[in-house]
This record gives sequence, structure tokens and C-alpha cells, in this order.
Amino acid sequence: MIFLKLSRANLNKLAKALLNGRLSPPFSVSAILNYVPATLSQEVAQELNYLASIGVDCKHIAYTLRLLAEEKSNSQQIRDRINLVWTGAEVAGSQSRDTSVVARELFSTAEKSVLISSFAIDKGEKARKLFQVLAEKMDANPTLNVQMFRAYPAPTHKRSSRQHFGKGICRNLSLLHLDG
Repeated sequence: MIFLKLSRANLNKLAKALLNGRLSPPFSVSAILNYVPATLSQEVAQELNYLASIGVDCKHIAYTLRLLAEEKSNSQQIRDRINLVWTGAEVAGSQSRDTSVVARELFSTAEKSVLISSFAIDKGEKARKLFQVLAEKMDANPTLNVQMFRAYPAPTHKRSSRQHFGKGICRNLSLLHLDG
């Protein structure tokens, strides 16, 4: 369905135009161009004309478009609550931040859950500095759910075979689940 390809803003503009009579059947590509990207205008016009041909009123199309726009807004809010961070050594063409700085920043703002996945986890004083913020956050918020995954590489002799390497990684994956 072409309407799923439209942005929230385009859906709302199209709905408003349908409600106030600026757009009405038969829908032309030139009229649609004022409300949607040119690359989608042909398909949008066809879909609107199809809906009109089966008896769907403009106010019902507008209502449906506004529902889609609202759903996109709600979905975006959910995506905005998730932070995926990839840190590490500097690679040519990329700019990355120090892992410990990023981790402490994310730990301090966590509200519901933290998932940590790594091949290497610091020890001693370095680990204490890194995880102190998270420990304090967990003390302050007993419902904070923390999961930590650490993969241990398979022994070197198994690395010659992709199949053995994958099995070794899976077999050696450990999970530490911490509840506040």
C-alpha cells in the first residue's frame, strides 16, 4: 500500500487537503504533487482514485490517513526510546567516542532496561569506574532490568571451520542477568 511509504507530514497534508476540499476525485498527479513527493505521486493518485471508485468518501480516506500518521508518530516514539551504540577503535572514515564515556552516559540515563553485549569487559578499577554509574542507577531504581552478554571466542583450532567457530561462539556465550 503506497500510503505506508508517505511521511507523517505528507499523510497529514493529504488528509487536510481531502477534508477541506482542495483535493477531490478524480485525483490527478499534478494536484497530488502539492502534498506528496513526486516519486510517489503517480501511485498515490492511482490509490486515491481506486478508493473513490469503490465508494470511499474523501472524509473516510482522510480519517484513515490521519490514523496512519498517528501510528507512525507512535512508532517513532518507541524507536526514539531505544539507543543502539557501537563504540570501539577509530576506523578510517568514522568518528567514534570513547566507549567508557558513552557507556557511562547511557547508564546514567537508563530508565527501564540496559542490554550490554561485548567480546571484552574491563576488570579491576577500570571496570569499577565503568559500571559504578550503572550500579548506582540500579540501587536508585530497583525495577531497572540489566542484561549483559559476553561472547568468548572459540579456541584457535576451531577457527579454521566457520561451522565450528559459530558453534564455539554459541556454546561459550554467557549471560549475566542483573535485577536491581
